[in-house]
Amino acid sequence: ATAQSRAQAALAIVRRYQSGWLATAERNLAVVREAWTLGDATLFDVLDEERRYLMTQTEYTTALRDAIE
Repeated sequence: ATAQSRAQAALAIVRRYQSGWLATAERNLAVVREAWTLGDATLFDVLDEERRYLMTQTEYTTALRDAIE
């Protein structure tokens, strides 16, 4: 694949993150934190969701980098 096609594919992924994936990750984390505050989730649940949130952020950052290289 050419550099241009790789950049276009990365840009498509960036758009998906921006159109909902990032917001969904933030909402999921907020929900789990609230559940923990209410006693309906464990600290492990919170840490696991924080891990998923950070993975989403890392993958988004990687896609951004790939789109501009």
